[in-house]
Order: sequence, then structure tokens, then C-alpha cells
Amino acid sequence: MCIFIKRRDFLHKLTLAAISTEIILKKRTYNPLLFCGLVSPVIFISSFLIQGIFKKGYDSLRHPISSLSIGENGWIQFLTFIVTGTLMLIFSVEIQRRLKDKLVTVVLVLTGIGLIASGIFTTDPLFGFPANQPNISKEFSVQGKLHSIFALLVFIGIPILCFRVSSYFNSLHKQALRYYSIVTGITMLLLFLLTSLALNNFLGLKPWGGLIQRLCVIIGFVWISFWANSLHSQKKWLK
Repeated sequence: MCIFIKRRDFLHKLTLAAISTEIILKKRTYNPLLFCGLVSPVIFISSFLIQGIFKKGYDSLRHPISSLSIGENGWIQFLTFIVTGTLMLIFSVEIQRRLKDKLVTVVLVLTGIGLIASGIFTTDPLFGFPANQPNISKEFSVQGKLHSIFALLVFIGIPILCFRVSSYFNSLHKQALRYYSIVTGITMLLLFLLTSLALNNFLGLKPWGGLIQRLCVIIGFVWISFWANSLHSQKKWLK
């Protein structure tokens, strides 16, 4: 009788342990679509930071991220643009399902398209990179102009997302994330303005154009990862 009771208690504890493990795994398992939103910024940031260290003749403080697509091993940045943009598009599917906000979905889709197109249309040489190229091109190619236009979708799109999503954080009483979103949007716009001035050689910012742009991109893209993670932890995301 005693053995039977002990065996029953053991089976009971084993069942409870199995249930607890299942609950933990369910909580930790990421929705694959959300995971795309979480990991895409990590891929993009890691790629341009590492490339900036090893690319010959390239100065991360001075040259823009897009210049990594030019010259030797330019395919790496090209692929980075394509992969990151594609992951953003996949992420937008889950955003539409959860938020059902057309503005957020459209802007996120345009951001993804902007990244993909920025890879397809390579930027023009700038600030003496690659070697033997002028500091400022006298004439910009059609490809370079298209690159700049599609890049705008990214640099303007993410701040719009920040401001729009901040209202959702407000409705969920997550004030810290709301203010974080607003500050991120404002900061990214200001840094984008400074980047534009630097790349056009205004206010003596030319030597720091690459650094300013990197700060702009990192701040905006890290926010996307935080947003994706908040969606994972928050079951209800309705305004």
C-alpha cells in the first residue's frame, strides 16, 4: 500500500513537472513572424559594423553604410539589405494580424521595400571611396538617385512607426515604452537631418557623416527589436 502511494505521488509530481515545462516552453517559444522583426535589426547592425572594420579604404566615421555595397565584397551589404528588407516584410504580416492598423502595416511594408531597393540600386561613390573617386560626384547616376529615394522610406518610415506605435503603448498603460518610442522617433529624425547635412558637406560635419548615420540607424533599428519583443510578451495589442 505504501509503495502504491509513493508511486502515485511520484507520478503526480512528474505530471506537474511536465505541465510546468510545457507552459514555460510555450512562453519562450517565439512566433516566427515576430522573430523576423526581432532578428532583422540585429542582422543589419551586426553586418555593417563588422564590414566597416574590415573593408579596405573604408572609414566608418566618414562613409555612409550604403557605400559598403561598392567595390570588393560589396555583395555582402547588398545581401544584408535584401535579407533585412525581406524579414521586415514578413514581420509586417503579423503586425497586420495583430494591430489591424493600415498605416502601421503600410509604413512597415514600405520600410522593407526601401531596404530591398537600397540593395538593388547601389549608391554612388562618395568622399573618395572607393579609391581614386572624387569626394563629391559631379553627376549622380539614376541608380544612385533611386537609392537615395528608397533610403528615405527607411529613414522617414521608422520614425512614423515610432510615433504611431507610441499610442498603442499608451493604450496598454506602458508609459516607459510610449516615451521611448516618441524619443526614438524624434532622435532618429534629428540624426537623419544631421546625416544629410554631413553627406552634403555642410557645417563641417563631413568627417562624421558615417558615425551620425550609424547612430541614427542603430537607434531606430533597436527600437524595432524592442517593439517585436513587446508584441511577443503582450497577448492583447488592441487600441
